[in-house]
Amino acid sequence: MLKLLKGLWMVAGIILGVIAFAYNMLILSDIPVSFETDEAMTSQFLFFLATAMIGTGVIMMNNQKLLGGLFIFISFGFVLQLQVLGVLIDGESAAVPMLQLAPLLHTGLLLLLNAASMLQSWVSHRL
Repeated sequence: MLKLLKGLWMVAGIILGVIAFAYNMLILSDIPVSFETDEAMTSQFLFFLATAMIGTGVIMMNNQKLLGGLFIFISFGFVLQLQVLGVLIDGESAAVPMLQLAPLLHTGLLLLLNAASMLQSWVSHRL
């Protein structure tokens, strides 16, 4: 039962991360509507919540194969966000680059956390 809850927690975090990324892209799209501070804060909060959910799931995970698969998935998301980042990094205010760097920084944090968890799992299985 606990494994099922861990899995559902991770899946919910990934879904929330995709929703946060889509919301962020909607805010930063070429639609001629300027975003407000509360929309930017909502985007940041969604990224934080998704990162916290996925991060706790990674910490609780013990399976090396699942950690490896998740590492590949997060790496793919990191590369995708690097591609999206180059589109509009120059904005008229500091809020635009901050909103564009948020998903990249959160994904980078998850990559580091996942790599550390993989290393810890590998070392504990070797001993």
